[in-house]
Amino acid sequence: MPSTSGDPRVVIAGGGVAGSEALLALAALARKRLDVTLVSAQPDFHYRFLDIDEPFGLGRARRYALDALAQAAGARFVCDTVGRVDVAGRRVLLGGGDELPYDALLLATGAATVPAFEYGVSFDLLLEQDAFDEVLADNRAGFAPSVAIIVPAGVSWTLPAYELALRMAQWMRETGEPALTLLTPEPEPLGVFGPQAAAEVARVLTDAGIAVRGGTVAEPVSNTTYRVAPSGEWAEVDRIVALPQLAGVPIPGVPCDDGGWVPVDEHGRVPGCEGLYAAGDGTSFWMKQGGIAAQQADVAAQHIAVTLGGSEREPEPFRPVLRGMLRTRDGARYMRIDLADGHPPEVSDAPLWWPPGKIASRWLAAHLSDAERDAEDRERYLRRVADARRRR
Repeated sequence: MPSTSGDPRVVIAGGGVAGSEALLALAALARKRLDVTLVSAQPDFHYRFLDIDEPFGLGRARRYALDALAQAAGARFVCDTVGRVDVAGRRVLLGGGDELPYDALLLATGAATVPAFEYGVSFDLLLEQDAFDEVLADNRAGFAPSVAIIVPAGVSWTLPAYELALRMAQWMRETGEPALTLLTPEPEPLGVFGPQAAAEVARVLTDAGIAVRGGTVAEPVSNTTYRVAPSGEWAEVDRIVALPQLAGVPIPGVPCDDGGWVPVDEHGRVPGCEGLYAAGDGTSFWMKQGGIAAQQADVAAQHIAVTLGGSEREPEPFRPVLRGMLRTRDGARYMRIDLADGHPPEVSDAPLWWPPGKIASRWLAAHLSDAERDAEDRERYLRRVADARRRR
């Protein structure tokens, strides 16, 4: 279904890591041969990887306008939700009532963040920021000297729990020795990256005064008590903080499994749905992580560019490489493992990818790095102007 310009229509639904990465990838691969529209319920790309710093006064999560990102990529931006997909008619029906025809649709709408437990505080600044701020305030006031951080069963990307524990230990150390316990189903800390990384992370946690209990499934039974499986023991602390869980969000008209996750093949195509692709946390791939989402988006964008945009680049199949940067008080630890080919994992104090940010991606990371540099240049310029005015 060609557009009025004669170019095939591509709709990208979702303005997170996967959607933004796909937008920039298509701009690089087939910018002048595709009519691209980015749809997102939110007007900004939220760099949520810095959420952990915000409650401790160490920085704020950044936001980048999606309309500016779309303009830079030669695309249009529509701020709306996806209400339904008509796969047979190749139409996206938006929540506001409009519809967008497409030749290719890439779903990158992500997953829902939900509290894992009835009790305790879920570390989700969008849902429970005040509750976590109260934990910090109570600890500083001496009302909550002991804290447990729980990784729920089923959470695949556990690194945020380790950074949260390190930030929490630093916070608690300002008023005394930290009484902090991290409980995780993983046998070894960040063991997905191999034994060398697990040993290094364990050392960092020990040096920070954090007690780690691996291979345990903990469940709060009150706001101050948790039960541990498989032993069945109970333990009491002053406060419990848990990572949230992700839940699939079914889109009417789009096939999904019982958990609401969209199945995809090695090129990001949804089986049995011509022209329909998916990438990111909303897919059925087990690892839910920003860098993985970006890789899925690259794979889908390459296939779309070849199929519709005349790109001569051979589309690559999805071969996931997991990258993680753990920020410690002694500097960052960079970890990398190939989940597909079984190459030996790597861990290093030096960057293993570039730019060395939280998002390891082919296109989005470089764009955000440039945007951050531009923002810093503008801030320095405004400071110079303000200083000059004060001297007059």
